[in-house]
Amino acid sequence: MRCSRRFSGFVAVTAAVLAPLVMTSAAVAQEDQPKALKKISGMVWQDQNANGRIDAGEPGIAGHEMILVGPSGRQTRLSGADGRYSFDNLPDGIYHLRSTDRSAFGQDRAPSTSYMPSGELTSPIELSDQADPSGLSFDSGFLAAAAKAPTSQVASVSTPAATGTSTSAPAAASASTSAPTTTTATTTAAPVAQQDQSSFGTGALVGLLALVGVVLAGAAAAVWRVRLGK
Repeated sequence: MRCSRRFSGFVAVTAAVLAPLVMTSAAVAQEDQPKALKKISGMVWQDQNANGRIDAGEPGIAGHEMILVGPSGRQTRLSGADGRYSFDNLPDGIYHLRSTDRSAFGQDRAPSTSYMPSGELTSPIELSDQADPSGLSFDSGFLAAAAKAPTSQVASVSTPAATGTSTSAPAAASASTSAPTTTTATTTAAPVAQQDQSSFGTGALVGLLALVGVVLAGAAAAVWRVRLGK
């Protein structure tokens, strides 16, 4: 009986001593286990109806560069033929995702509250134990490139200018514009003609008076000679 009690007491003491050691070992083992790596992925697509959502039939954009900056540094990915990209094997931490610009291709960003004008997400991405182990998805949309007017349309616009009707109006306007020039020339010529006539009349009068003077002088001389002869 006494041995049984002593054994029970020994078991109780041993359990009390070993229990904390076992719990500590389990906690250390859990901490030593590597944390599951995560990923950030998404799709770059052409938002044909400009509603900011991926709709059926809207194509992906291939070869678009996505940039991710986080604990492991700066990484870049190009979207595949279907427009999808993925950053895999990411440790926990804070990440900044940026979708590069496509203005060189004539494409503006689709309406969205997720991306700033610079192309960076409005909020950083936090990967932690609470994050979805399958990864977080962030899509980036762009509007279709603006259509340019065909060359034939440009030519058709300029065609009326080549017709006789369209050209005659500016010609008439030009003729009407030149009318004041003719009037001015006529108006200016009138005083000149009048001035010439006045000059001519004055010269003729002077010449006539000179001639009369010569005649009178000759007559007076003749009379004077006749008188001397008598």
